[in-house]
Amino acid sequence: MARIYKYEPSHGPVLHRLIAALEQLSDEYTIQRGMGKYSYLVKSAQYDSSRVDKSIGLFIKYSNKKLSPWRYTIYKAEQEELEILQELCSTVF
Repeated sequence: MARIYKYEPSHGPVLHRLIAALEQLSDEYTIQRGMGKYSYLVKSAQYDSSRVDKSIGLFIKYSNKKLSPWRYTIYKAEQEELEILQELCSTVF
């Protein structure tokens, strides 16, 4: 049986809003997992690997803390993953 990891429920609302926003566009998109547990690639169905203008990188970090200030640690491996997303995608959130 598949396990639900602690971070996954926090990704659900973000992905839900992303899907709702993408439904308003004329292109069709796919969402796939990135290299690590916090990243996703959003690609147009007409994706061409030689063009980056239709791809979006999404990196989700969360905090369980209820009040600000929220602090996040971006580890070296996550920084490297963000750099890869920036190379692959025209936009990274």
